[in-house]
Amino acid sequence: MGYEGYEQLLCENGHYSTADAYESIDQKTWQCEVCGARLAWWNAVDETNGSFDVDESGQETDVRIDGYVELEIDKPAVTETCTQCNHVKELQEETYKIPSDVGHKVVWKGDVYKGCCARGLAEHEEFGVGL
Repeated sequence: MGYEGYEQLLCENGHYSTADAYESIDQKTWQCEVCGARLAWWNAVDETNGSFDVDESGQETDVRIDGYVELEIDKPAVTETCTQCNHVKELQEETYKIPSDVGHKVVWKGDVYKGCCARGLAEHEEFGVGL
């Protein structure tokens, strides 16, 4: 049985990108294509059995079953429109808030990569886990 999917990625500044599940992402060296910042959060989206649930009649519903995380916008994109041709130019990319309750937070102490976790950092500190 095969696996199909991708990873949702957010840099420390909230820029969003994706990577195919078969791309090898090195969390220690990954850099944002927009600003060069380090990886701050990631989430695996499993499309092997589709992205949406089906009802009793076999019709696709709007309920996601693939683990996709709908991200909350932190700052909307800034654009300008040419008055001559109506071409829209993006001046600043949209950024997203880094989720704390879903996905995997990448942990850094200064410039040192400490790993990633699916639990909140406060929970690690509470249990004395050495991240």
